[in-house]
Amino acid sequence: MELKQLIRKEYGLNILNLSKLTKFAHHDVYLAETTNKNKVIIKLLPNMNKKSKSSIFLQVKLAKKNIAPNIIKNNAGEYFISNYKNILFLQKYIETSEEVGCNISDLITMYKELGNTKIHGDLRPSNALYTKDHHSYFIDFEYFGPGNRSSEILKFLILESEGDIEYIYNKYTQISNEIKLQNLEVAAGTVLKEGYNFDFVLNHLTDLNSDYLKKEIKEHVLVIKTCLEKINVKR
Repeated sequence: MELKQLIRKEYGLNILNLSKLTKFAHHDVYLAETTNKNKVIIKLLPNMNKKSKSSIFLQVKLAKKNIAPNIIKNNAGEYFISNYKNILFLQKYIETSEEVGCNISDLITMYKELGNTKIHGDLRPSNALYTKDHHSYFIDFEYFGPGNRSSEILKFLILESEGDIEYIYNKYTQISNEIKLQNLEVAAGTVLKEGYNFDFVLNHLTDLNSDYLKKEIKEHVLVIKTCLEKINVKR
């Protein structure tokens, strides 16, 4: 069934305009505008294991804390629809600010909700939607799971600030006052040992277009360079 027809049947929404935002590793994202001028995000995930469904329920939980966009229920009152191949769900569209930033209090709240041993899995500025009223909503939890939150937070702060070491120290300290983190220098050593997720890029070369690859490599270099040159790394 064509996507617009499927949304009309399952959600009662009439889609006026539909544009694909990205396609990556069988993960499709669309921006849809309904006939009443509302915007929604449509996501198609592979229905391969329980992880896709778990990421949706996690976002439902975080939306109740106002740190993730609301998931829109379908006509049956469910948060997604699925078949043997895909899981489809709709989330509220968030208008973002032209200003780059992140509300650190919202970031802390997210990690408190995730627990001591779990991480976002793909935390980057593009997955932390920053609004005009200086609020942050977090998206794309498909890689949520066990991990080192100290290194994930450090990588995020490096990317968000483009390697501004004063900002990184100040925000990392602020966060570590609220949740348990490694010493900053130790976290930098962990980032280097992890290789900043470059294996992920290599494993998905055929799924990435050249612009995305260039962006990933540039971010990789920035993170490694910041850890090596600006932080006194303890390894």
